[in-house]
Amino acid sequence: MPTMRDVSKKSGVSLSSVSRILAEDKSFCVRKETRQKVLEAAGSLGYRYIKREQGNKRIGCMLSYTAEKFSDEFFLTILSAIRSSLQDAGCSMAPLYTTGEIDVVEDVCKKELLSGLILFEDTLDIESMERLRSAVPHIVGVETDYTGIDNIIHDKYATGVQAVEHLMERGHKRIAYVGGDERYMHNRSVAYADLMSLRGFPTPPEYFMDCGWEPNRCMELVLELCASKDRPTAIFAGSDNLAIAVLSAVNALGLSTPEDVAVVSVNNLDFSAYTSPPLTTVSIPMEEIGTAAAEMLLRRIDGFSGLPVKIIYPTTLIVRQSV
Repeated sequence: MPTMRDVSKKSGVSLSSVSRILAEDKSFCVRKETRQKVLEAAGSLGYRYIKREQGNKRIGCMLSYTAEKFSDEFFLTILSAIRSSLQDAGCSMAPLYTTGEIDVVEDVCKKELLSGLILFEDTLDIESMERLRSAVPHIVGVETDYTGIDNIIHDKYATGVQAVEHLMERGHKRIAYVGGDERYMHNRSVAYADLMSLRGFPTPPEYFMDCGWEPNRCMELVLELCASKDRPTAIFAGSDNLAIAVLSAVNALGLSTPEDVAVVSVNNLDFSAYTSPPLTTVSIPMEEIGTAAAEMLLRRIDGFSGLPVKIIYPTTLIVRQSV
């Protein structure tokens, strides 16, 4: 049976846009040609959009970040796609809750009779997960790797491979990494370590910088490293937000990118094309991840009872002038 993703692929239009076009969202402004492409693709595939009854489902959303970090464009883009898809399906969304509030979330899930939960929180222990699963009938994780629930993620290891291989292809051997804790066994930092080891390139301890995903700490570490005699010729930043700090640190030392220190990052957020120089980055399909998470949750709510599903999205290297 054709899915909305099939319509998106055939028409060449993003999943979030396809969803709103097929839902006949009157507030969505789109070119006539784009709308026609989507409708023709749906017709040729035999896809039927089933509009659900309005207001009969309430969905919760739990993030693992503090209120100050709700402004992170990566998560906001995914969240926006989730919200759009759920609204098109007639669902309302419960407020967001931060890490450390499992008691509050469990209580809200029960009191508000939530039909489902979108889970961004990736640090829950087994007991906390079981409490959530007993409080809400359906849970879909985004960028999580829990057993027993559906998880929608991007390929973190392949992302790291793309970034590091690109630097190596440009002749770099002294490559450093800066990022934070990643809870997947196969992640971007592991890809970095694997490739450096495979090529026999030097990886002194100071080349692996754990800044806890904090830009200020990232800048401190990069300033210290790039002012040393073992300065790397390239830095792989685990996110575009960290890459901004890397560029600032390099510039503060009177060095140039990419001549003195090349930089490659991850996410392809909107601003990455407008930094100085524009960032080479690995693009993550954020809208598609968000839409897929919403669709999977709605399928569960509508009765799908198959085994837990893990959807892993590929990523794409975007080459610009920072390497």
